[in-house]
Amino acid sequence: MVHDDFDATLERMVEWANSLNVSKRAAFDRIAKLMKAYHFGVEYLELDNYSDLCSSYDEGPTAEYLNTGDTYSTTLMLTDDYVNGVKLIITSWGDWYEEQERWVYEHFSAVRCGYCGHFHIMEEDQRTHDTKCEHCGHHLDGSK
Repeated sequence: MVHDDFDATLERMVEWANSLNVSKRAAFDRIAKLMKAYHFGVEYLELDNYSDLCSSYDEGPTAEYLNTGDTYSTTLMLTDDYVNGVKLIITSWGDWYEEQERWVYEHFSAVRCGYCGHFHIMEEDQRTHDTKCEHCGHHLDGSK
């Protein structure tokens, strides 16, 4: 199946699933089975180190997606996050991950440590080159 055909087929399947009275989970599972020849399986994804920001790790953004072999290839995702809610979306998992990080940056005023990747909530007067990471001891910009 050509890439454009794959994208169009996913779009039609999501439209079909949204027109039925079935759960997003059931629709995702069914589409994954129907399209099994065109992906490498279903993968689970969550925003790393989200627990740095919230006491309940269950609140973190998660998704499942059809692994099409590349971070930025169009695929089908079943999301459970603050940006999309529980929804079937067509995007790449790389774009979804970056969207979740942008939401965290805006919502929590947080940045990731450039060395270890843990989140840190920044005060207005803090700078990444002056602030040490509590997890690894490096400055948040990744320098020592």
